[in-house]
Amino acid sequence: MEAAGIRRSNRSSGSESGHHLAGVKLYNCGPFIVEWERTLFRWGRQAAIDERAKSMVRMVMLISDSLRTKNYDQFVAGFSNPARDPDVSERQGGQLRFQMRFSPTCWYDAVAEYPRTGGTPHFYIQGGGDDWGVFISGNAKADHVVTVGLNVPSGSHAGCDARAMVRALQGMRGWSRFSDLERALGMVD
Repeated sequence: MEAAGIRRSNRSSGSESGHHLAGVKLYNCGPFIVEWERTLFRWGRQAAIDERAKSMVRMVMLISDSLRTKNYDQFVAGFSNPARDPDVSERQGGQLRFQMRFSPTCWYDAVAEYPRTGGTPHFYIQGGGDDWGVFISGNAKADHVVTVGLNVPSGSHAGCDARAMVRALQGMRGWSRFSDLERALGMVD
């Protein structure tokens, strides 16, 4: 196994085998190198998750601001996915469903709703693929805290990045966990 700056020795004198690191010979360092490579991979993956979390925060801010400042038709014009306008039932209910795709293996399905009964416009976003199980909700109130949590149906498993994404988002200013009230009302599992 080779890593940057470390190479397996091709020279063998008897039963000696090892790696060279800047002129130093390392013996029995296989577990160290494997752990070192895992750590580097995890740091790279965490950096990608942190970038995705920052993008999600910007997107949620844009959605919240648009729900506050635009009417339903203006919102639809700005957020509907190409070739996917709301159908008649969605229009009557004041809903818009759209998708935010971060990569071929990570996307978020969002629903924004303008209640026809005069309630506050709100949204919820569910992660898919690598972020399967991430659940985000908020509304158009300027002082509303955006909530985020892990919501995985029973019998299902969270995506490989879901827990790390939830932790990253909960660490953002203005974001919080789901409250006991939201859980009691059945808004999340």
